[in-house]
Amino acid sequence: MEGSTAERTRLYRIIIARELLQIQKVLNIFGVISEEVEPFIENRNYVSFVIGLKSQKNLLKLLYENN
Repeated sequence: MEGSTAERTRLYRIIIARELLQIQKVLNIFGVISEEVEPFIENRNYVSFVIGLKSQKNLLKLLYENN
């Protein structure tokens, strides 16, 4: 995932950092810097993000908890 502008990518980074504890329950989140992929670290400027589902079971559990 990459923002259409540098500002949009920065906004994505801020939102991911703010919600990181909750998001990490169901998603693997990585940041891309100079074609290097690393686990997401707050306050690090990334070019883009790689986000993947950990497991469908975790997602369903989270959805049922929030209903």
